[in-house]
Amino acid sequence: MKKDLRVLIAGEGHLSFQVYRKLKEKGVNATRVVSDSTEKSLAANGEHSIYEQYQEKFELAGIGTADVVYLIDDEDRFNIQFFLIASKLNPNARLIVSLFNDHLAPHLRSGHKSLEVFNPAAIAAAKFADAALKKPKKSQTQVAGISDVDESSRSPLFTPIIMIAACFFVIVAVSACMFHFEYALSWINALYFTAAVITTTGFGDITLLNAPLATKLFGIVLMFIGVSFSSIAFTLIVEWLLNRRAELALGRKQYTLRDHIILCGLGRLGYQVAYELLRRGYTVLVLESNPDNRFAEHIRASGGHVFIADASLSRNLRRANIAQAKSLLSVIQNDLKNLEIGLIARSIQPSVPLVLRIFDHEIADEMQRRLAIPTALSASTITAEYLLKKL
Repeated sequence: MKKDLRVLIAGEGHLSFQVYRKLKEKGVNATRVVSDSTEKSLAANGEHSIYEQYQEKFELAGIGTADVVYLIDDEDRFNIQFFLIASKLNPNARLIVSLFNDHLAPHLRSGHKSLEVFNPAAIAAAKFADAALKKPKKSQTQVAGISDVDESSRSPLFTPIIMIAACFFVIVAVSACMFHFEYALSWINALYFTAAVITTTGFGDITLLNAPLATKLFGIVLMFIGVSFSSIAFTLIVEWLLNRRAELALGRKQYTLRDHIILCGLGRLGYQVAYELLRRGYTVLVLESNPDNRFAEHIRASGGHVFIADASLSRNLRRANIAQAKSLLSVIQNDLKNLEIGLIARSIQPSVPLVLRIFDHEIADEMQRRLAIPTALSASTITAEYLLKKL
């Protein structure tokens, strides 16, 4: 790497910070252009363009003399605008652009003679996939058991249905006893008459026409109760079936997979890791909390399983059959959330290999030292090292 290079870095996020830090460590003359949060917020909402504001910032940062310009914001839309500005102000500079959407790359390549486009998630995904497939070490540290307040996977509608059914059968039994002793009917006839009253069928073979007042009133109440219970029970059963169907559509069931890889988080990195593992022929079960995740259907269509659930709840990890899993990866964009998921997974299955996405190196070192979690990777660090090798 030539230390006399003049490098400009535009964008916010972990990757931008890591590239800038590593360049400074190597003594490269690097300048970082960061955005104003208010400007980006307005631009994201479509209230104005950031073109003019960033054109001035690029000029002040000396883009005209830059040899290499990194356009590595976390959002593709801002990188596209940065590309337009950089191409105009320095058409001879080498531009390196981050784009998570691979379909946008061909359009940009035709607008600059020295342009390189890369997908940060795709670069890091291979490292995460390799880590998940490594053979686990024999010694693992067991963490004290962690459990949810409610471990039941039963539908909340299931209990009311059972209670209503129990009450209904009690009413039928009491009514059959009353008709058995009042009319001296056999037990089967008493049960038959109870069913006729409850359903208001009234075949005319047995009636309450000449019955005492109290018996008639009992029959009236029984008919109303029967109709009401039938309507309520029908409504609850239909609702339970619809909810059950919706849960199955979201992948909420008990999985019986074996030697599978559990992946927590289906963001841009999670999608690329899942796709890489599926491409290699492994069984992948993704746990994602957002039911409207844009990648879920594509992963299902590619042969993966998607379970819409919070991976930090132990009952969901048990549903995912973590006891028989090959490994667990957690690549949510939150270090502490990934650590929480890893500890819960270890509490259920102490021997499960863990691969956690951790941005903070100090946390990663402490995890290795105190919690025996050896594999903690930073997607931005992996990508930054890849980019620096290209200089």
